[in-house]
Amino acid sequence: MAPLQVVIVGAGPSGIAAATRLLTKGVDKIVLLEAENRIGGRIHTVPFGDGVVDLGAQFCHGEKGNVVYDMAHPLDLLESSMELYNNMTFFKSSGQMVDSNVGSWLFGMCLDITDEAGKELQNYRLSLGDYVTSEFHKRVKKETSPKNLTSALTHEFLEWFHQFENSIDGSDSWFETSGSGHTQYVECEGDPVLVWKQGGYSKVLDLLMNKYPNPSLSIPISSKILTEKVVTRILWDQVNGAPVSVYCQDGSQYDTDHVIVTISLGVLKEQAPQLFSPSLPRPKLDAINGLSIGAVDKIFLKFPETWWPENIHGFSLLWSEEDKKIFQEKYKNNEKKLWMQKVFGFYKDLHQPGVLCGWIVGPGARMMESCSDQEVVESCQELLSQFLGQCYNIPKIQAIARSKWYSNPHFRGSYSFRSMNTEKMNVNAKQLAEPLKNRKNRKVVHFAGEATHEHFFSTVHGAIETGWREAECILEEIRCRKCSL
Repeated sequence: MAPLQVVIVGAGPSGIAAATRLLTKGVDKIVLLEAENRIGGRIHTVPFGDGVVDLGAQFCHGEKGNVVYDMAHPLDLLESSMELYNNMTFFKSSGQMVDSNVGSWLFGMCLDITDEAGKELQNYRLSLGDYVTSEFHKRVKKETSPKNLTSALTHEFLEWFHQFENSIDGSDSWFETSGSGHTQYVECEGDPVLVWKQGGYSKVLDLLMNKYPNPSLSIPISSKILTEKVVTRILWDQVNGAPVSVYCQDGSQYDTDHVIVTISLGVLKEQAPQLFSPSLPRPKLDAINGLSIGAVDKIFLKFPETWWPENIHGFSLLWSEEDKKIFQEKYKNNEKKLWMQKVFGFYKDLHQPGVLCGWIVGPGARMMESCSDQEVVESCQELLSQFLGQCYNIPKIQAIARSKWYSNPHFRGSYSFRSMNTEKMNVNAKQLAEPLKNRKNRKVVHFAGEATHEHFFSTVHGAIETGWREAECILEEIRCRKCSL
């Protein structure tokens, strides 16, 4: 193989973004090594029902300053899913529907707490959970709370919102999420829950590769992508030979001037000590250990028809303490069922009738991933029957599609967040993003991906920006070397 200029490890949004930027600037001796049998990384659009669903990234979060929005909006590819959150219905584990006014008031209050928390959290030393629970109880005690709001319902709702917020942050618990670190994330102005009208989130890959709307103008990247290439070793500071050698599980080797590593933080946590030789510098290892990543999963269910009213967009599930105990006693000899208590809701798909999406985070998500499809279907059927069976005639589930982000060895998690451990170790994304320099003081190993973004971590737009960032860094290195000749 001819000497390479750049090897990109991972063909997710950051890897594709880096590759297309390099190719358009004339750097064409590149290769992308993708461990999966597909491109996209944590963008994973799959056929389901009468269309497609997104097992990974789903929302374009905001408009102003969002590169995904900048690419998609002029082509009218996005629409709002805000209606799903404006008409949320809450059901108790007893099968009773929560008064809509009470549910709306509680949900609105919780959203206000998180939306208004910015300034107070900047220097806050405790967790996000400490802050939200304190504010929640303060506001519930005010006279403006609904008269029919009971202390039991208050507790049940707070537990539900805990799981809902964890799904946004990517943490196992909001007591694990740093209060001050939470403010490092910057929200783009505009609609925070835009979705793709057709084709799912994989459409953004077509936009990056210039395949849409005119395929004849595509950037020639397909021939550069090699799938099922699991990288096992990166030698990045050798005495002789190429600056960097990349080895794969299948025995192949790629010698190159630069490497862009876009693998997830979860994989770096698991493999960094043995993946790089020489070992990574201590600040880099500290960043990998200190930044955090969690498990957020989706469970898509297909029914023969839409059995819920048109004006209901989803069902949020509130467990009572008594019903929790009954459930745990019932399945004390079958721990694989316990994850059911962590599904915090099922919500309709905007584009497909008869499809609901269940959301689950943390330990429950990891436990769910270990179950078979049939076990998950049976458990979801049971869960829906317990919460909704008194109000609706629920038909049998026909099909399932679900994510397994934690158990997949090529991801080991969904997206990154700033934890209390991040604060304790005093690390940041900039440390993770810092390129490695060899003994000739050349930047040879670069790091991209959502976890390396200081403010847009956990997002696709953040991942794309980091791919462009490292591509530009390499282009500058190339220019400097040419000038010194």
